Amino acid sequence: WGELGGTGVELSLICPGSTATEFQKSAKMTPDIRSIQRIGGGQSPEIVARSIVKAIDRNWREIHLTLAGKTLMVANHIAPSLTTQLITWAINRQRRNVSSENQ
Repeated sequence: WGELGGTGVELSLICPGSTATEFQKSAKMTPDIRSIQRIGGGQSPEIVARSIVKAIDRNWREIHLTLAGKTLMVANHIAPSLTTQLITWAINRQRRNVSSENQ
């Protein structure tokens, strides 16, 4: 990957999505950020760990463990500009909703 080429250093990008840990319970909510709560509480840390080991063993450069992550990855490969616009729209919409709830 770019500057690491030829150095012997290998890199894997792991995108686990929501993982069932104590993080969400202990994360402080601010007016701009709400705690993310997923149905089922997210993937288990064991599933995430197995996926990391598998990615390293198979020398995969990038893995996404959720359907949403996989969908965004494919969309970004097909239409990067449109995907960026859609994500920006969704984030701005969420911010407006949070703002209106806090008023």
